[in-house]
Amino acid sequence: HYGVVPDVMTMAKAIASGLPLSAVVARDDLMKDIYPGSLGGTYGGNPISCATALKV
Repeated sequence: HYGVVPDVMTMAKAIASGLPLSAVVARDDLMKDIYPGSLGGTYGGNPISCATALKV
């Protein structure tokens, strides 16, 4: 609304209707060094949440 463009955004439960799921979204130049397994959290890899996210 004010012309602000974030470098990094984090999202959590609201993106999965309350299921334990989160996401990190950032510009390409910031994410280029991120590789699978380099980001984690308490509920990382929850099979129900991941399966649901892949279907939506």
